Amino acid sequence: MAEYGQPTREETKWAKSALERIVPLDEELSRACGELCGQRKTADVIDACVVIVAREHQDAIVTGDAADLRRLDPRCALIEV
Repeated sequence: MAEYGQPTREETKWAKSALERIVPLDEELSRACGELCGQRKTADVIDACVVIVAREHQDAIVTGDAADLRRLDPRCALIEV
């Protein structure tokens, strides 16, 4: 950060690009999340949603919860923090 509480231009650019990636949790995605949870024997629909959207966009997932995400998709690209 340039000054206390003031984001740099790079941080602002990153935040704006992240907002462009908001994906609605519609009926189709909700069903896909439920199916993935059923296949992998887990109830974490939010993690399932993150995995499915990352697959569709061919994105890596930044996470501190790699084990749960790998359980849903052992091949998903993760950046562990």
